[in-house]
Amino acid sequence: MGYSIEPPYAYLDASGQVQGESPEVLRALLGPLGWPEPVWLHLRFGQLLHELQMGRIDLIASGMFITPQRQRVAAFSRPTAMVSPALLVAPFNPQGLHRLQDIVVRRDLKLAVLSGSVELEAARQAGLHEPRLLVLQEAQHGLSAVQARQADAFMLSGPSLRWAVRLGGNSVGELADPFEAPLLQDQPLIGRPAYAMRLGDARLVQLDDALGQFLGTPAHLALATRYGFSYDEIMPPPALGIPAAGAGSFATGTTSGPALQGRRP
Repeated sequence: MGYSIEPPYAYLDASGQVQGESPEVLRALLGPLGWPEPVWLHLRFGQLLHELQMGRIDLIASGMFITPQRQRVAAFSRPTAMVSPALLVAPFNPQGLHRLQDIVVRRDLKLAVLSGSVELEAARQAGLHEPRLLVLQEAQHGLSAVQARQADAFMLSGPSLRWAVRLGGNSVGELADPFEAPLLQDQPLIGRPAYAMRLGDARLVQLDDALGQFLGTPAHLALATRYGFSYDEIMPPPALGIPAAGAGSFATGTTSGPALQGRRP
């Protein structure tokens, strides 16, 4: 199984064990699926899909967002949450940043984003390009860039940045509040993290059915809130537009809910 470091989706604990919302939801399904504890392979976020296609990994458990572009090269499970991006800024938000356009119109400001992320795509669509875009490989690099004043802000998913502020406090920075979600393909950017497997892998149907039985249960809600997800982000499956088990699968790239948008990291 492949993962990249972006808490709370996936990270290493003090003992070196892979933890996070995505690995832990998967572990909760191992028994019903009859799958063993996987071998975990740490990769950069931008490498995950390539390594999946090459057969080096069989599944991505890293909170990867579903996007039409990614669905061309990988099959996705139903999403485990529905999240919006957030903006990390210096303490007290000295530049007064509350939307992506606040950065676009100020030519002296720089934005940090992750390589291969939907935040990068949204920033480019809004008119930001290098050198005003600082494209990084790991979430920790974005936090460090804001702390070192190499970037004025870091845009990433809300759960990831809330987790960072929760652990690091004011030394990390603060979240811009309010923050208006940017547009991606003329729609507000809403991320739907899911598991990804190779196109045609029959095991995805098993995984998707198991998710349909687990998502929205008390056990799932307790697990996800432990990693900082709000109840609004982990609404019961029907509210996410997720079909009941056996009634269809996101593996086909179809959904009865709102149009899928991406991430991420």
